[in-house]
Amino acid sequence: MERDKLESMRQRNRRLIDAVIEKAGRVCPGSLAMICVYGSFCTGDVTAHSDLDLLILIRDERGRALSSGFLIDGIGFDFYCTTWESLEAEAAYTSPHIAKLMDSEIVFCPEEADRTRLEALRQRVREICGASFAADDLTRAEQPLFSAERAFARLLCAANIRDSRAAACEMLCELESAVCLLNKSYFRCGVKRVFEELGRLPETPENFEPLARRLAAAASPEEMRETAHCLMRAVYGCFDRVRGRMAARRETPTPEDLRGTLEEVVSNWRGKLIEAAVHGDAHAALMALGSAQIFFDEAAGAFDMPRYDAVSCFDPADLRGTAERFDAILRQYAAQYARVGLVVSTFPDTDAFLDDYLRVPAKAFGTA
Repeated sequence: MERDKLESMRQRNRRLIDAVIEKAGRVCPGSLAMICVYGSFCTGDVTAHSDLDLLILIRDERGRALSSGFLIDGIGFDFYCTTWESLEAEAAYTSPHIAKLMDSEIVFCPEEADRTRLEALRQRVREICGASFAADDLTRAEQPLFSAERAFARLLCAANIRDSRAAACEMLCELESAVCLLNKSYFRCGVKRVFEELGRLPETPENFEPLARRLAAAASPEEMRETAHCLMRAVYGCFDRVRGRMAARRETPTPEDLRGTLEEVVSNWRGKLIEAAVHGDAHAALMALGSAQIFFDEAAGAFDMPRYDAVSCFDPADLRGTAERFDAILRQYAAQYARVGLVVSTFPDTDAFLDDYLRVPAKAFGTA
């Protein structure tokens, strides 16, 4: 951009900022805490169509009077106000779109306490992103991945190209966020730089950029579905690599971690599978196995133990065999009990259980 044009835009920006400050003094004195600049004028990505992105931080609702949407010489501006509560939520780092919080340049801040408070929020995010990757980080990254899966489902079911494109757009946005969060990073620039930013991260899906660009340019619902499927599989592969490294760091379960879990599995699902076999109810059998699979997956994700495959037991043409195969998995799970010195809590009859259940341990009376 020509130097004169850039300087003219900067002068425009200064006048707009001064106007916000002046109006705050007139209509909501004491409400305006801070003004920061973010976006293209902060990153240096200025074009002839760049507007002014302002973080207008207010202390109370009176400051909402500073909000405004308007056009100047064909360029759209959107001044909206932000509260401390909103910035606190951003500092929880549930989204990678936090450049406004992290990188904005303070241009007005009369109270040093507000400057300190903003820096504390930024430091909170830095500490989250700088810590070693943990289960909470994976859970955080999985949230936009789950949203992408829902958008993918809508894409598969879309009846026309308009609905297909809308679902594809949402899916892409969520996948970009998921990959960024998986790397404990955030987007510093706008959408036109997203692939540059993702490309610099250590954990990225194979062929992510070409697949994403192909999905955006797809000319038919069929092409969108095919490309979206490839893109989802690429992202799944990226997440699986990270999960695999985490699995190597899982801890061996303790007796207290496992105590009662096998009995819970038997209580929740074994009887349902037997009844499903008796009545020929494939739906009930599949639902029981699917629920059990969630349990086994969560256990394997949390501890150093096998990921038992309950769903593979299912055969709609042989539900008795399905129940028998599930029993075989229960026997394998019982080996985890033996591994930590537990025995299955089983009794021959109700009287035997009640004798044990109602027995009060000596330590309950304060004795050794």
